[in-house]
Amino acid sequence: MTKTNPPRGVDPDKLNRQQSEFCEEYVANKNNGTQAYKVVYKTKSENAAAVNASKLLKFHKIQKRIAQIEERIKVLVIQREADQAQRWENRQIDVVRGLMQLAYTPMTALCRWGPDGVEIISSNDLTPAAAMSVKEVKVKRVTIVGTEGKPDIHVTEVKLAQHDKVKPLELLGQNRGMFEYATPLEKPYAVLIPVRRAPGKTLLTTKEKKDAKDA
Repeated sequence: MTKTNPPRGVDPDKLNRQQSEFCEEYVANKNNGTQAYKVVYKTKSENAAAVNASKLLKFHKIQKRIAQIEERIKVLVIQREADQAQRWENRQIDVVRGLMQLAYTPMTALCRWGPDGVEIISSNDLTPAAAMSVKEVKVKRVTIVGTEGKPDIHVTEVKLAQHDKVKPLELLGQNRGMFEYATPLEKPYAVLIPVRRAPGKTLLTTKEKKDAKDA
């Protein structure tokens, strides 16, 4: 049989609408040609769909389009996973940055003190790290009644407190792998104890230390 070339200007790999939809449906149905054919060509017969789908899948242009669709999906999945990984990394960076700000922002970022008294820095002038470190601000106005004809004295008391720094430092240490956690098995010693294992030394639980001392 003599092979004839397609007319000039006609793309041999061009698919009609149904063929193109068949390829999309085939990939969407996880390579189920029969189901893809039934959906696209509205065929109810299982046997007819299986036979015709098999015929379509033998065409090079059908195989080529399916390969293109699978490659496109693969690229999209890789890109999505890369985006998710980047978002997760950014969240981790944000968490570590927040912990560092809580742990290392000094009280001098909120107020200044010296021989002439204490100066509270306005909240409008605080850096974001300094503002985040504030746990509590309380303002109390006190009046000291004057005696012997002296005028009353009005005093404003300000309580300014930062968040605890121990917990952020502990979490940062865990993030950097600085601590190991020993969990004794027997009560009442079943508590988490942050420790730093020294090279060549064996870690003893609290109970083991007590037993060794009593021996």
